[in-house]
Amino acid sequence: MNDKYERIRTPWKQRLRELQFRGVPVLVFLAVSAVVFYLWNQRVHAPDFVGKVVGKKTVITAPERGRWMNFRYSRFDRVDKGDLLGEIVTTDTSLVDAWLGVIRQ
Repeated sequence: MNDKYERIRTPWKQRLRELQFRGVPVLVFLAVSAVVFYLWNQRVHAPDFVGKVVGKKTVITAPERGRWMNFRYSRFDRVDKGDLLGEIVTTDTSLVDAWLGVIRQ
């Protein structure tokens, strides 16, 4: 340009005001976005969870020896008192004792 015109300097107060109106909103937006992204990754989880269920244990007894067959329930199914759980197939204990006697000799 021509050297005969003197350059008009912008006062510092005006420069700070421009920075306030242009730069601060961008910085605030970026900072809030970073905080939201961090919190989203740290705190928000899927609406389900993985856990361990511990059920009550009980002892099932029978009046005779035998094998438990045809079990009708799977893990953590609700079972009420008196429900039929399965069948016990009895075996002749004298036959098993004879087999064990042969094995022991």
